[in-house]
Amino acid sequence: MRKNLNRKCPVCASELGEILYTQNFIVPDDFPLTRSNNGTMTQYIVACDSCGFVYADVELSQKDYDEYYVKFSQNTSVGNHTDTDDYLINIIELICDSDKSKRIIDIGCGSGSLLIGLKSKGFTELYGIGMSSTITSLLEQSDIKCKTTSITEKNINLAESASFDIVCLISVLEHVYDLNMALSNISTMLKENAYLIILLPDAAYYHKEILNPIHVINLEHINHFDKTSLGNLMKQYGFLSHISDKHVMNTQRTSSTQIVCVYKKCTIVADLLKFHFTKESARSVSLLVEKWKAVQANKEIERMVSSQEEIVVYGAGNYTYSMLSDTILKNCNIIAFIDGNPSKQGTHLMGLPIHDPNFLLDFKGTVIVSVAYEPQSIIQYMSKMGLKNKTQVI
Repeated sequence: MRKNLNRKCPVCASELGEILYTQNFIVPDDFPLTRSNNGTMTQYIVACDSCGFVYADVELSQKDYDEYYVKFSQNTSVGNHTDTDDYLINIIELICDSDKSKRIIDIGCGSGSLLIGLKSKGFTELYGIGMSSTITSLLEQSDIKCKTTSITEKNINLAESASFDIVCLISVLEHVYDLNMALSNISTMLKENAYLIILLPDAAYYHKEILNPIHVINLEHINHFDKTSLGNLMKQYGFLSHISDKHVMNTQRTSSTQIVCVYKKCTIVADLLKFHFTKESARSVSLLVEKWKAVQANKEIERMVSSQEEIVVYGAGNYTYSMLSDTILKNCNIIAFIDGNPSKQGTHLMGLPIHDPNFLLDFKGTVIVSVAYEPQSIIQYMSKMGLKNKTQVI
């Protein structure tokens, strides 16, 4: 089914696309990404008719997403060093050719682990932009210059224009509504012939690696690039591919192939601005949706719906919002939700309170663990609390 798009294609500005998947979510009260008052949200995953780019077509703005990330996605401590950090540091050292004085900025720096890793390798001119004031303050204490803002903010002014040798965009572009403003800002930051490193999920692999679309197609991942669509976007801003690779990121529930591209900032050549149509992402999303539709209902949830025993759901994020809408989970006798994020505690979902984990100290029934990536970490945390509840991962 085709539709007139609310959000013009961020790559080619087309206003017509094909609906690949309609996603529904049951969300908390006063949720930043919905303008309805009934506790629900719908977004359409579409493929652009003109270039094939796959993305979420929603009647929102970058301001709505910035508000969401400030409210709900705040890191409070510097993250642990990861294999992905090591992989990226190797690429950066290769580009820098042992020159540790190169100016490097990590945009959307998340937990700050990449910047801390670069500092440990002797890099001295390190900068960060992130949405968490806690993390940017902690990085400042480590002598890493930071600013708490969005990459889509006009006139960021972390440093003078055209002053950076390397910009890192790690797991960022899939989240950004206003891609054009983001890339305009980045182009302004970089010196001529400097480098932009991008890592993001490869949508061409979705159907091969995951079962439930919510792991990669959700309220936060709103752009679904394959290598062709990413190249179509980047060359409009004078970024030409220099190094291309793939990297697999693993969680307890999924493996995800990531596109890794190092682009070089060059003068835009008109002949290079021709778009190459891609079908890879659209095909992969469609196959994934069909695979998800064929999944049988969780037998344990069916039993709990039938028994109407009291249960608690641990996890009040994207994954749960989707599962409440798409499955019979909402028909269980849920008495409360649990989430470790302080900004969610004290709010309500489906009219039910969201508590901190200490609520479970007085609850003896079954806890449904409903998180996208690391359910065993929740179960281990409950064990450390001394809890003996039966758990069910969905």
